[in-house]
Amino acid sequence: MEGDGREGYEANGPYDIIHVGAAAAEVPEALKAQLAPKGVMVIPVGEEHETQSIKLLQKDSAGNLSEKELLSVMYIPLCDREKQWK
Repeated sequence: MEGDGREGYEANGPYDIIHVGAAAAEVPEALKAQLAPKGVMVIPVGEEHETQSIKLLQKDSAGNLSEKELLSVMYIPLCDREKQWK
């Protein structure tokens, strides 16, 4: 499958758990929306070629998100198809 990882895969959502294996400059709104109530997301966040953070997002039963920074990391970027195929 190819595409923009920041868009997630809405067709099978909402998801109880989302694990993102590449860094996004910020937590994508599409992924937040695809997280189910009481769901958990783990995602590296930060700019390319800079120190990033693994963040833990948790959505409560009312749909409110909390965010916690877990540790510093450096991941490849989460990007669109054009950047993947350069």
